[in-house]
Amino acid sequence: EHFAKGAADLAMRWYDRQQGIAGAEVDVPSFVLYKVAPPTGTRAGATGTVLGSASIRRGGDVTATVNVENVPLARVDALGSLAQDVEGAVSGVAHVTGNLDDARPDANVTARAELDVGGMRLREISFPPSHLDVGLTQRFPQQTRSVGRTKCGAPIPPPFDKATYMADASSHGQWTVSGSLLGGTVNLTDVVVTRARSSHLSGRVSVRGLDLGALARVQSARKQENDDTVVRTNSSDIGGQLYGEIIADDVPLDDPAKAKVQIVLGPMVLSRGAQKLKLTPPSVPLLVANDTLSMPPLEVTLETQEGVSGGFVVTGNVTKLTTDPTLALDARLQPVDIAVLQRLVPKIIRASGKVQGDLHLTGRAASPTISGNLSATAEDIEIQGLPSAVTDVHVDVHASATELSAAGAAKFAGGTVALQASMPIRGTELGALDARVTARSVRVTPADGVNASFDADLVVAYDPNGHAGEGGANLPRISGDVTIDSFAYTRPISLATDLTSLGARAKRTQVTAYDPSLDVVTFDVRVRSSQPLVVKNNFVEVQLSIDSGALEVTGTNQRLGLRGAMQTLPGGRFHFSNSDFDVRQGLIRFDDPTRIAPNVDVTAVTEYRRYTDTSASAAAGAGTSAGGPAAASVGSTRGGSLWRITMHAYGDADNLKVDLTSEPSLSQEDIVLLLAVGMTRAELDQLQASSIGASIALNYLGAASGASNAVKQALPVIDDFRFGSAYSTVTGKTEPQLTIGKRLTNDVRASVTAGLSEDRELRSNIEWRLNNRFSVQGSYDNINDVSSSTLGNLGVDLRWRLEFE
Repeated sequence: EHFAKGAADLAMRWYDRQQGIAGAEVDVPSFVLYKVAPPTGTRAGATGTVLGSASIRRGGDVTATVNVENVPLARVDALGSLAQDVEGAVSGVAHVTGNLDDARPDANVTARAELDVGGMRLREISFPPSHLDVGLTQRFPQQTRSVGRTKCGAPIPPPFDKATYMADASSHGQWTVSGSLLGGTVNLTDVVVTRARSSHLSGRVSVRGLDLGALARVQSARKQENDDTVVRTNSSDIGGQLYGEIIADDVPLDDPAKAKVQIVLGPMVLSRGAQKLKLTPPSVPLLVANDTLSMPPLEVTLETQEGVSGGFVVTGNVTKLTTDPTLALDARLQPVDIAVLQRLVPKIIRASGKVQGDLHLTGRAASPTISGNLSATAEDIEIQGLPSAVTDVHVDVHASATELSAAGAAKFAGGTVALQASMPIRGTELGALDARVTARSVRVTPADGVNASFDADLVVAYDPNGHAGEGGANLPRISGDVTIDSFAYTRPISLATDLTSLGARAKRTQVTAYDPSLDVVTFDVRVRSSQPLVVKNNFVEVQLSIDSGALEVTGTNQRLGLRGAMQTLPGGRFHFSNSDFDVRQGLIRFDDPTRIAPNVDVTAVTEYRRYTDTSASAAAGAGTSAGGPAAASVGSTRGGSLWRITMHAYGDADNLKVDLTSEPSLSQEDIVLLLAVGMTRAELDQLQASSIGASIALNYLGAASGASNAVKQALPVIDDFRFGSAYSTVTGKTEPQLTIGKRLTNDVRASVTAGLSEDRELRSNIEWRLNNRFSVQGSYDNINDVSSSTLGNLGVDLRWRLEFE
């Protein structure tokens, strides 16, 4: 031990120098040692001091008294590097008695000390006080030879024989330590260390309720280099107690391989939150002998507050314990109810099944060989966010000396999913993961009216020793192929917009900030389709094919991108008001590797036919208008009652533009009005459009109020229910009307339109699509402005499409 300062009073008289120390008298009335030097010019205090007195009387009798007063533990050199992390102080008293004359048969020295440690904090964690009783005995070998007598008659010992001293391996005394540590949770009983060249240790150490939570908090706290700041990890919820006893029969400190030690384990509990890990005390102790640790079966169980329990049993031995530990351990996992996953993984809603297996650890502890099997079966696992529960799960994990492999199968969403995975291992070092996931006939319904089935062949790869990617993290990678067997989008589309907004610039979607630290997986997946993707609802009927062969899904879980192209197949159409547009060509491109940003280019055509022209007065009135769109509209209207209207939608999805053109030529506003109410702007102005405002509003009232959806939910047999308005050749003005439609089969569609005015006009039609290029349409109406017959009008149209390249 080093001290900062010290002082002593000493008086010595050597009466018989040839007799040695037994022929002298030494008197030290006082001495003091300071662990902490007092400030210059001030009297030394009592903190951090060792003081006392001692004397040796002629004949060899020795006595001494030593007081230790509040010596800081951080200044005790014997603690080594631990001193910088410990706070507190040690105090105590020691008494020394004995005789130093080795010519006497009873020559020995005995020391007794009582030490108290208080206010101890280790890495800022407080601990209870400790008390130790320390004893020291030193026996001197009796000197039986002499080379003569001194003038005082005392025997003269022979010269010091170094060879004899070095050859003496016998014990000439011992240290004995007893007492209690940490408030009595650790007790030492007659822990003895012999004072010899080859020291031996023996004794008992009992543990009674040692606080494992405090030790965990000490372990989790680390002081930064060159700084007193303590960095902690989240271990405040760890708790538990340890009971047991270590009985050291004989431990040669210079040859611990010959140690004989028994370890009696009592009940041990380690908790974290509401979960508890318990050790059932074995009936026989662990034994250390012949450099081998022999273990009886150790049963460990896991319990939760909800009553879920499970555990494992470990048995075996460790040889070459002190030189090169070699393992031969077996662990048997008792059946565990996987319902515990509901507590460990928040997104698991329900789980039922069992996990069991066995594990073997052999070889050197520095690089053990792990082998064994783990089997998991589950009847039902429901995970939040998945479209279906996972059932009939069976997973087998096998570990060998060089590889960790897994195989499993399950039923999911009406299909099957299989897993094959492997990972090389070298000791405790894991290599690159190579996993293959195969899905067959999986059917999903991510939303009402959206159905799909697909097959997948995916590869999951992860190298824990690989290089970090662009985001600074080394992430697992999912690659492979997904083949869509069928896709149908039948969800109705509600158009709640005004006429003037058609073709206007859409608002750009706001994108949240990207945080690379939240990425957990990267994707490189190719999506193919064996069948056309079908979109068929009240607004659109179209089939899509992947024009580029495959869509490439790239990016991460936060920035998912899509690249590729899709095109429409012949025969597609969509409905607007009472008109059906035939899709002539359509292309959807995806070009962004970090987001799904479609670029649309769709052209559709319809023929709008008005069987009876507007009144002559309307035409004449319009003809008096001087130029402008209105005049052009009227001119074209009088020239015929058939318009060929082309709609072109193009641009990004967040900036979509729509252009409408017609033959004969009409303005875009006239085209929209013609499709909506059957009249152009000039005709509406001539017919006092203000009087038909209520009729036009009916086109959008149903969508805005939700009445259409409510009726279709109440009457599932109805596919199309909407309010509208149209020009009546009987009354000569626009009248409100109600349309009800039903798709009888995939190729047959019928609708009935009834007027809501007093004339009760009725129109009905049915369309049968024979193929993508030919259809038959039948129609009936009760409008007869030629004769007084009430039979009405029947009609049949044949429609076909000719395509040229």
